[in-house]
Amino acid sequence: MSLAGGRATALALVFSELLGNALEHGGSTVRVELGQRDGVVVLAIADDGAGTKGEDGGTGLSIVKALVRDELRGTLTFSNGAGTRVEVVFPA
Repeated sequence: MSLAGGRATALALVFSELLGNALEHGGSTVRVELGQRDGVVVLAIADDGAGTKGEDGGTGLSIVKALVRDELRGTLTFSNGAGTRVEVVFPA
């Protein structure tokens, strides 16, 4: 998978913030997935913590949302079950 400079930088910033949140607020295990399927790139970070509301995050999460929307032209979704899973999907 290859990304142009600006998109690669945006993805790196998004990854760093989401991973940092999972490590700080999650449980003992964090799982990271990055792959490409059906013309889209999928980054998923999941933890086994208590879960989060996601949409009510602070400044870091606001920046992540803007980067995903404006730079990656993608979507950001949160799901809670046994922990939190955050998924970023954007065109390859």
